[in-house]
Amino acid sequence: MPQVQQATGEKQVVGGKGAINTTCYVQVLGNGTDCGDCTPSVLIFFDKQRYVFNVGEGFQRFCVEHKVRLSKVNAVLLTRTSSHAAGGLPGLCLTLADTSCGGFQAQSSPFSLYGPPGLDGLVEGLSTYINARQLGLQVFEIPEQGADGTAPTAAAPPVINNDLLTVTPVLLRVASPKQDAGNDNHANGDSVPGGEPSNSSPAHKRRRTSGPAPVACYICRLPSIAGKFLPQKAQELGVPKGRLWGQLKAGQPVEAADGRMVQPHEVLEEGTPGPVALIIDCPDQDYVQPLTSSPLLSSSEDASPVLNASIVIHLGPHEVVTSPPYQKWLASFGGSTRHVLVNSTATRGDPVLQSSARLQAKLHLLHPTIFPLQHVGGHATSKADPADVELPQECTPGRNMLKYVLRPVTKTGFHEEETDVAIGAAAIQHTLHTEEPEVFDLLTRTRNELVNPPSTSGANGAADDSSIPPCARPGARRDALELVFLGTGAAMPSKYRNVTATYLHLFAHGGALVDCGEGTLAQLCRRYGNAGLQDILTGLRFVWISHIHADHHAGLPRLLSARRALLGESAASLPVIGPWPLQRCLVAVDSVEPLAYTFLDCRHTLAPGASLAGPVLQAPVSPSLGDICASAGLSRLESFRVEHCAQAFGVVLEGLPHKAQPGQNGGDAASTTKGWKVAFSGDTRPCAAVVAAAQDADLLVHEATFEDALESEALAKRHSLTREAVQTGQECGAYRTLLTHFSQRYPKIPVFDASFAASTCIAFDFMTVNLADLTILPKLLGPLQQLFGEGDPEDDKEAAPTMLS
Repeated sequence: MPQVQQATGEKQVVGGKGAINTTCYVQVLGNGTDCGDCTPSVLIFFDKQRYVFNVGEGFQRFCVEHKVRLSKVNAVLLTRTSSHAAGGLPGLCLTLADTSCGGFQAQSSPFSLYGPPGLDGLVEGLSTYINARQLGLQVFEIPEQGADGTAPTAAAPPVINNDLLTVTPVLLRVASPKQDAGNDNHANGDSVPGGEPSNSSPAHKRRRTSGPAPVACYICRLPSIAGKFLPQKAQELGVPKGRLWGQLKAGQPVEAADGRMVQPHEVLEEGTPGPVALIIDCPDQDYVQPLTSSPLLSSSEDASPVLNASIVIHLGPHEVVTSPPYQKWLASFGGSTRHVLVNSTATRGDPVLQSSARLQAKLHLLHPTIFPLQHVGGHATSKADPADVELPQECTPGRNMLKYVLRPVTKTGFHEEETDVAIGAAAIQHTLHTEEPEVFDLLTRTRNELVNPPSTSGANGAADDSSIPPCARPGARRDALELVFLGTGAAMPSKYRNVTATYLHLFAHGGALVDCGEGTLAQLCRRYGNAGLQDILTGLRFVWISHIHADHHAGLPRLLSARRALLGESAASLPVIGPWPLQRCLVAVDSVEPLAYTFLDCRHTLAPGASLAGPVLQAPVSPSLGDICASAGLSRLESFRVEHCAQAFGVVLEGLPHKAQPGQNGGDAASTTKGWKVAFSGDTRPCAAVVAAAQDADLLVHEATFEDALESEALAKRHSLTREAVQTGQECGAYRTLLTHFSQRYPKIPVFDASFAASTCIAFDFMTVNLADLTILPKLLGPLQQLFGEGDPEDDKEAAPTMLS
């Protein structure tokens, strides 16, 4: 981890002659405005430099979707040191570190990270799986007070100060009357909900600041443009033409022939003041008073740097930015300042990942319950857009990709040419019907066959097939288990596939997560809507993490934080089962942002007698595996080691037996049906452990990262080929094998041999598989290949896989 420094504001000369006349605009990067899962991002763009404010979860996927080049980013500035504003930082760092994506090494200047107090703890939480020092990340923590001992609401020195831009942070600090931070809902308390290992390093015992965490707002000022040079005036003052005129034009005083010092303002017309952009984050009502009382953020003060603010970007929630005190402060800027409200209410929750929404609309034609439509802002995308929200006067909704040009002056103002235009599912399906009628007919025909099978047979046309497990036979209960794939891609997200996560809907017993890659919280919201997401967070029984690679767990802190915010400070701790290095990461993050969790090492969920090879920590207060199983309605949760990286695991889960209803599965009222069995391979090479654990499973979910032609790459990265994954399913006698974790070189559908289709299917994001529907999975393959067989020309532009794999 790099040594965290205080931001000193030392000048960084990155511009050159005439740099102040470069193109510059402020652009809304609407990541998070569809689901409200994170603080939106803002980009300040120059010809050769980029500055990004906030990198919430899903940021790198957003950039892939909208072709924002990460390799051009010079610095990230956070308004908060929390997963809400920085959940996308791990993925961003790993992407920038990959030379195939540009990389830190390709940058003309070091990549820097700035943020409020607590930034060092946030970065420390990444050190378990990211070596920030090797990546060249420079971290600068904004000091609590100015050098002169001024109040925390005063400005720190500029954190960026070069020929193009000066950025000055202003900390908003809420005074809390409570001394016990652990009892404050905003606070970062001293206790660690998950327990702290007795052998933790001193860094893990970092004290949280008392009370609500400070929030940073930023004053961004461009340099003034000098007025026109007046040669006649220079001659009158005795300055000869030549080199001295050039110095005056550059703003430097010169000595005239008579020895008099001539100042630039004496020979220049009045210049154009540099425009100012404000980035304002006010996360809740507690911060309104510190914001509105700050002299540095008030346009009513003569000396205020925001007196000539061109644009103010408001990132706070809609209920905060529309409150009377906030609106009174906003009105003080006058009519020349433009205000942009960037939140899910102001933007109507328009989807920002439209490629994924379009894909889901097509899949929905094939099977409406296996491929449900996405929800945005609590509404399915097939429904009409909600009514326009009435915004305060002088306020503009911060639509995704909206630009406000600051330079050149002739183009100053809003530009909407890149903003998204949401397209509903019905329109997407109509286009498919018009442009590809054969595919449309195939999808709808297959849909009718699968959804309305002949009454004389089961869903697969073979009701008497004894090979069908009880959970999938005609009449089987549909409230046993449903798997919802929230991410089916490997390494890094793409337009169509997020990184790994699977939600297990256990119905009366709540739910659980198997892996939790970045963006899992937003994916849950897109699948279930806002109300459904709250039910899921309330009903979570455990999270199981397979290994320490970021694409499998980087979304966990944000999910835990959102759950605690929903349930309050008295929230019961959520059991997290994972490899032991994950605990170190969670402890460090919890020192900055409280997370309500308990931790159980995967090694303590192995089969009895299995080796506990590796460091053995003195366990903190850990949840009981028996209690976890009982709360989730499981008879078995057993991890097993796989061949990938150190401390990599798969898991097998079994449901409790249940009594069959009369006539169900051919039984009577006294018969008992065995519980279901589902196995997850995790990331692995083909190995005997998976075959043994998944023996006679109803469903094996197996990674299939690479196509068969890429065997050398699969061996090098310790992943499985498609053929190997299917063969594993055959060897263990699994009824169905569902392939997932595809390399992002296959954005929509992987290379697949049709001969594997007998008992296999391919997972997609948002695919929802009820155990009662296992019989029909193979019938989906043919239509899927027909739908995506030709590919999409834009898919060739996807980013290459990164070191995350």
